[in-house]
Amino acid sequence: MKVREVFLQGKYKDGTGCEDGYLINDDFVVVVDGATSQKEYLWDGKASGEYAKDLILEAIKTMPADTDCNSCFEILHGRLKSQFAKGKAVPIWEELRASLLVYSDYYQEIWCLGDCNFMVNDCLYENGKKVDTVIAEVRSMLIRSLLAEGKSEADLLRKDVSRDLIMELIKRQYYLENMDCEFGYPELNSTSLNTHMIKRLKVKKGDRIVLATDGYPELKATLEESEQEMKRVLQEDPLCYKIYKTTKGLQEDMVNYDDRCYVSFVV
Repeated sequence: MKVREVFLQGKYKDGTGCEDGYLINDDFVVVVDGATSQKEYLWDGKASGEYAKDLILEAIKTMPADTDCNSCFEILHGRLKSQFAKGKAVPIWEELRASLLVYSDYYQEIWCLGDCNFMVNDCLYENGKKVDTVIAEVRSMLIRSLLAEGKSEADLLRKDVSRDLIMELIKRQYYLENMDCEFGYPELNSTSLNTHMIKRLKVKKGDRIVLATDGYPELKATLEESEQEMKRVLQEDPLCYKIYKTTKGLQEDMVNYDDRCYVSFVV
């Protein structure tokens, strides 16, 4: 296994509170995207997404090389669950949760739970959530209505009122995590685990792999190409409601609409 490119950057200009992370050792390559928190409750001074990310990476460091797919996620779920049990009662949207990609060198497999994206030999595997698409469309409509009402894009870059308006929808979606229904979606969290939702892909020696969080509008085969596409989108659509619709856009204190992590390697 040969690592080619590694990059990690938080969304805030001051570099604080990054909820993405990665781990590379002899047995695993891992990319983690801690879920965006509303920061109503802190875990040891950290938002839930950042804290969940740290717990996951620490747990994987101690896993034997031959840990299989289901066992890996059961261990990680148990780690989040045990820490969650030590905390005070918190609303569902402040629980510990993350999406992640795991490459196991022992099994030569990629395991995916959540909405991180990956590539194998330039073939893109996207893992977006239908519920995010629906909420992003609602946000796009709201932004257009706010602009028609008289607000400017500059106003919304200072204070994204649309984000406030969709917040109840975002909070409701968490009740659908790991459910086998139309708007259900997979996530590693502290209260449930649906191993049937884990995606597994066998790879082979010599395959070129890219693992990344969803901070890139379009994942490319190289870091430079992925960064260039991200910069193009943010220049043309900084609020992310036209050419790339998301549930959140750029704000004045941000360098991107989300944290981002990119790791590429050859098996």
